[in-house]
This record gives sequence, structure tokens and C-alpha cells, in this order.
Amino acid sequence: MTQLHEWKTTNLFETTMSLNKSADQSHVMFRFFVPNGMDNIEIEFSFDPVMEEHYENVKEMIEEHVKYYDPNLLNNENAIKKMMPLRNLLTISVDDPIGFRGSCHRWEPISKIVVQDEDSTPGMLNRETKSGMWNIIVNCHSIVTDECKVHVKIDGKHKESLTKRWYHQPLHAPQFPLKTHEAISDSAREEYVWTKSEIHTHTNHSDASQTINQLLEKAKQLDIQCVAVTDHNTMSAVEHVQRLEEQYGIRIIRGIEWTTFYGHLLTLGYDHVTAINWSKVGPISLEESIQEIKKEGAIAGIAHPFRPGSPFCTGCHWEYAMDNISQIDFIEVWNGENPHKDKYNMEAFQLWTDLLNKGHQLAATCGRDWHNQDTDKEIAFLYTNVPSTYSNKDFLHAIVQGHSFITLGPTIDFRLNDCYIPGDKVSIYDGEVLSFNVSIGNSIEDYTVIIDSNIGIIGKETLNHYEKVLDNSEDIIWVRACVYSFNKTLIAFTNPIYIMHK
Repeated sequence: MTQLHEWKTTNLFETTMSLNKSADQSHVMFRFFVPNGMDNIEIEFSFDPVMEEHYENVKEMIEEHVKYYDPNLLNNENAIKKMMPLRNLLTISVDDPIGFRGSCHRWEPISKIVVQDEDSTPGMLNRETKSGMWNIIVNCHSIVTDECKVHVKIDGKHKESLTKRWYHQPLHAPQFPLKTHEAISDSAREEYVWTKSEIHTHTNHSDASQTINQLLEKAKQLDIQCVAVTDHNTMSAVEHVQRLEEQYGIRIIRGIEWTTFYGHLLTLGYDHVTAINWSKVGPISLEESIQEIKKEGAIAGIAHPFRPGSPFCTGCHWEYAMDNISQIDFIEVWNGENPHKDKYNMEAFQLWTDLLNKGHQLAATCGRDWHNQDTDKEIAFLYTNVPSTYSNKDFLHAIVQGHSFITLGPTIDFRLNDCYIPGDKVSIYDGEVLSFNVSIGNSIEDYTVIIDSNIGIIGKETLNHYEKVLDNSEDIIWVRACVYSFNKTLIAFTNPIYIMHK
């Protein structure tokens, strides 16, 4: 094995903390990330002081506790002296991504622990130094001094140059297995309605200034019919959903914006108030957590994937390593206020288009990321197509299927062959004639309507009602309607209608 002094060192974690007697018989855990390529982990651990030096303090503590074990010793001065001195005892335990790695239970106040595939420090299991989230636990068996200073330093040893910070661009030109969804029947389409919704909101239960009541009152004023409350890493604002729904006449979807170090995951539709621990998620371990989320009845989508991340906005940039996107239900392509003017949203829109062109059937959404009550900026809304009497599951299904459009104002009725709407999958024969129909509502000005597809623009008109017949559909796999303002700014768009060739 190569000698350690020839290896490169990366500091993975370091802290100094002060504990007092209240931490006695407790565990202090720190989570840190170990990147690929680490050959071993070195832990330097120390605490000070080692023992209580003052005789009267020691005597008082002994007398306080010995009565629980042997009251007869209270009057036995020699026995009490034999119990002296009283020492602090703090030890280290380690978990790696596989599980419990070991514990070094020793009295020494200064120790160095090596964790590696062979010849680890006694107390640590020998196995691969696996990349992922690790835990180091300071086990406070006994703290007898008024103050105990603890220092922990964790270094990774490696042969190749590495960086601790996880920078990853997994969504650029990905080669994922295709993500598709099941076709649904449109036989009951006439009984469906378009519902105005907002699915990315926050309250003072996380980092917003507004209360849940203020949020819902404002939503009611804006004629929003369905609101998903997605506070950062908590669901405490929506513990009493039924009462709030009755009070405001708005459907409320329980949600959480999983605000992790490596990306924000917008999760919607939990069956009940739940608490899934986001902090255990590392940059290469997202899939297991999404499975937990879905067991709770929720769906999961990527929020604002291209916003700058730490230290500017913790985890706002999507950096998870992903082998496929089959567990991702949607991508938020428009985030925030004035979303049509945001360069990061333009990148997200282009990413979504690239995924569609590769054959993925992934729905797009928008979210105000609503933190404050008043704004003078433009706001986009998500309209979903749901049954006239719909359940939460119907609403979530519409999002996942892409039965929706996103708009700053004008509504879009986009149909293929007079019956298929965004999110539908249509099976056709090669060469079959396709008839598209686009109607724009809430119109106060002229718009340019574009019918877009994987082969480019197939129709363009400056009309509020536009019909297009396409004779050659051989290479088309998806189509969507986009609406542009007079200054050529995108202000509304639908999810695609998917074309399946027989």
C-alpha cells in the first residue's frame, strides 16, 4: 500500500464545540460527504479537560449519584475517595453509506482513527471507503466538568486530485433510459375542466413572511382554485388541511420542497402529514428517498434546476447524479416572478425541450416560489385539466401526465383532431393527416401562436384562433402550442401532445 505521506489530503469536515453537563449521555452527530476516489478517512478527535480537578465538586457529584446505587456509601469517606477522580468520557462512532462502520470506545482524550479497506484502527470495520453521506457521532458517555471542549477533524486521503465540493451538471445532454407514461382515455373529456393552480408556495413555517392564512386569503383573491403548500423540509403549516379548505374554499395539496445541499425537490400530494428525513440524502443517493416519498402518496419534480447554488442559494442548483429520470414526475421550467425574463428559466425550458426531443415524456410545470404577499411583477399560473369533481389524486395525475398549460395571462385550448389535449398520447399511421386547433382566451392584445415540435415550428399565426392541418407527420413525436407577445416574448405554453407511430 502507498504510504500516507505520499497521498493528497482533502479536509472533509472540521469543528470545535463546547459541551456542558447537559450533554451527558447524549449523541452529537455530524453528516459529511465523501466524494469518489477516497482511499481512506482519517479522524482526529480530542476533548479537554479530561477530568474534574476540584475535590469538592467531585465529592458533591459522587454523593449525589451514589445514593442510587448504594446509599450505605454516603458515609464511607474511603469508598468515596476510591471513586475519584471523575473523568469525562467521549468516544467516536462512524456510519458509512453501507451502515454502522464501528466505534472506538477508549479513555484517551486525544485519538487518531483511520478508516480504510484494510488495517483500519481497531474498532473500525475493514471495507471499501464508499462515496456518499457519512455520519460521525460523538458519544457523550459522561461529562462531569462544567465545560468540555471537543475538536473533530476529518480528512480524506487520495491519490488523484479531488475537490470536496460536489459540482455536477447531470442534466446537460443526459443519456437516460426513456421516460414515458401510460395513455389515458379521453372518453370523458367533456366532463373535465381547467383548474387554476399554484404549486410552489411557502409560509412562515419556513422562510416566508406570510402565514398560511395570508397565503390562502391572497390565493382566493387571485381566484386560484388549488394551492400546494411546499415549505422547506416541513409540513407543519398544513396539519389541519380540512379546516383550511373549508375556511377558504380552496383545495390544498400537502407538499414539501425538499431543500437539500444538492438540489431542491418539489414533492406534492402526501396522504397525511409526514416527516421524511431530508438530511440523510447525499448527491448520489436520491433514488431511495424518492421511493420513500412516493410510498407516502406524493409525486416529485425538479425545482428551478439552473439557479446558482451554494453559497448563493443553498442547494438551488440541481447537482444530483442520476442514472435515469424515471422517478422524476415533472420539471419546474418557470420559477419565480417574471419567469419569462429569467435566464435560468430559459435554460430549464431548453433542457425540457432537449429531453422531449430525445423521446422522454416529462411534464413541465411553473411555480411562483411564493414567499411574500405583494408584488408588482408578473406571475405565471399552472392550469390543469381535471374532472369537474376531482380528487387530489386526479390533480396529481394531471400534473404527471402533462394535462396542463402554463401562462402569464392568456388561456390556451390546444387540441389535436378536435379531441386530444396536452399530455395525451395519440397513435397514428405514418402519413396520417393531423389537424391542430389553438384557441386563445383572456385576450387583450394580439399574440403570435406557434405550434412547436421536435422537428421545429410547424405552424405560426398572429390570431386568437388558429387551425393547422399537417399532411406529413412521419417524423413528429411531440407537438405543443406556444404563445408569444408582440415583443416576441414567450408568455404561455402547453405541455406536449405525444405522437406514437404505428
